[in-house]
Amino acid sequence: MSRLTSTLLLWKSSRRRPTPTTNDLPKYNYQADAEGNYSFESCEGTVIALRYNNEFVSEITSGQQAGVLLDQTCFYAEAGGQIYDVGFLAKTDDESTEFAVKNVQVKAGYVLHVGSVEGCLRLGDRALCTIDGVNYTSNILLSSLTFLLTLQTLHVRSL
Repeated sequence: MSRLTSTLLLWKSSRRRPTPTTNDLPKYNYQADAEGNYSFESCEGTVIALRYNNEFVSEITSGQQAGVLLDQTCFYAEAGGQIYDVGFLAKTDDESTEFAVKNVQVKAGYVLHVGSVEGCLRLGDRALCTIDGVNYTSNILLSSLTFLLTLQTLHVRSL
């Protein structure tokens, strides 16, 4: 178990002030039209933790590669054979601050957005989560193809 995961497990179960895990249900808020074009809803989340250089910090600034934990997200984390979403977190009260999400993982029930920031992001800031729809659509196709290939492989092995 990684140090981050064990720290988050302790954080989640703290008797003093347990921190609820990330609500990631907004990741299911999307629609497809008859032509197969997808539209995705953004959502807002509050920064509940920031991770930089393997430590929890109170803020991250321009150029830093870091991890951001939100109370709510619309990003899909890597799981079940499907790759993670990419996109952006934009600070709601300062549009010049943007966090480019390059990887998304789940650790102890918390969704960790990994990437780099331009501007300054602090604990308690509100951020608008926006996924890259083109990347998401590619991921859906790739996941479907992987599933079909796995089924075919299982069929051939059973002959």
